[in-house]
Amino acid sequence: MSDRPNVAAEVAPIWIEDNPLISRLLHRFIDQCDRPASVRFTQKINAKNWPELYDFSDNNHEFLWKLIEQSLHQDYQIIQKITYDRIDSTEQQYDRATLSFNPQEEGMVRQWLERPKVDSYTRQWQNAILPYPLLKSTSLRQPIRIKNFAAEEILAGFDKAGELIEAMHRSCQAISIRGLSARCFWGDSKFLDKRRNLIYDVFANAQAVVRDRMIMMTVYAPKKLETAIFVENSDSFVTLVEAVKQSSEKDTMAVIYSAGYRGAATLIRQRGQCQFSHINLASTHAAPQFEDWWNGNSGGSPNCYFWGDLDYEGLSILRTLRNNFPQMQAWREGYQAIVDFHQRGLGHYAYQANKDKQRLPLPSGCPYGDTVLLPLLMQSKRFIDQEVVDKAQLIEILAG
Repeated sequence: MSDRPNVAAEVAPIWIEDNPLISRLLHRFIDQCDRPASVRFTQKINAKNWPELYDFSDNNHEFLWKLIEQSLHQDYQIIQKITYDRIDSTEQQYDRATLSFNPQEEGMVRQWLERPKVDSYTRQWQNAILPYPLLKSTSLRQPIRIKNFAAEEILAGFDKAGELIEAMHRSCQAISIRGLSARCFWGDSKFLDKRRNLIYDVFANAQAVVRDRMIMMTVYAPKKLETAIFVENSDSFVTLVEAVKQSSEKDTMAVIYSAGYRGAATLIRQRGQCQFSHINLASTHAAPQFEDWWNGNSGGSPNCYFWGDLDYEGLSILRTLRNNFPQMQAWREGYQAIVDFHQRGLGHYAYQANKDKQRLPLPSGCPYGDTVLLPLLMQSKRFIDQEVVDKAQLIEILAG
């Protein structure tokens, strides 16, 4: 191997492309260059990271080490120093050796590998926040990375959010977190979903202006609330409401569309957290009576039930709903109608309905769910969706 040619800094030697180990080693060097300055520019030789040097089926390991020791170290000075740590004379000379890279050759190696130096995102963020001294003293001093958005664009969005919050505070107005997000961050209403606490930390008046996102619940409210049934799916909710209207339960049974896990949302029973859409009002007192019960402001204590799909997810919803409604039980009559189909051999396996990710739920605390429905599913592995039960069956169930 010859001395370092004068033109070598401009043209990558062919042995880099021909030997993946050498290419990986040089890329590791540049990876270290792209990290903070505190990183030591070293690399330890071991069989795990550099298996080619420990493959003794031919003499290629000797050739590779010569490329490292002579070409990278002596000829091109990319490796500034090699510290040997061989313990046993039977080991390879380079075993556990430490390679110390020469940071002064970073530019040449970048040119060889076609990895131009780019200002780190942290430095970009630090430069972009300079025009916003008030933001710099908050949690926004830590960079936020969003694919395809520059630091300047993200910080401009927070600056706009701050201006909007202050304007609304002066005029005693409020805005939802999603409304704020959409108006300040490229029309993306979900950008701030997981950054609510950041908004509160950065902007002093945010808690007074940015209100919690309302949870929408659709409800059939009766004249006198004695029973409340939560229904997992929209179609079955509508079907059950139609059946209730034609039954003797129409004046005493509330039907709530829980929309999967929506009814299990944290704080859902606190006033101001939930907005109700009443699909019918049996009387002028129906809605206030229902909402008073929901918010815990009345002494009423209706029987609470959940009816959903006969699958693992449905029973998981039952379990989580009981966090907000501890007295809730599985609606035995509705589930029994599904079980009847199940006992006729009907049902689908998880893989047939894209339910492979459903996991065995924890016990819900509902005796019927835990001792009847869950063992049935565990044994058969067959699921049935609640839409299998039609209006006529529901009318018959409600008739008793």
